[in-house]
Amino acid sequence: MSTSVLKDLGGYEEPDRVQLTPEEYETYLTRVYTMATFPKPHNLLGLGKSLPPAEMKTLPLANMKITDQDLQHLVDGRAHAVWQ
Repeated sequence: MSTSVLKDLGGYEEPDRVQLTPEEYETYLTRVYTMATFPKPHNLLGLGKSLPPAEMKTLPLANMKITDQDLQHLVDGRAHAVWQ
């Protein structure tokens, strides 16, 4: 969904203006970590290991794969935004 459509629906806010409480931050961080598709640490029973927020933030970033195509898409999007 484009940002203009989201603005029309009242569901878009500039990222710099969004303020999260520490509880909201941890909730969303946990959700992102859970949904991420990379090998996660397990305990001795093979269950997902509970991690502190700092490690939950670091692991997805360390396992993120960025391709040349991803970078080209970013460049194209920024160029398009400048020319509008």
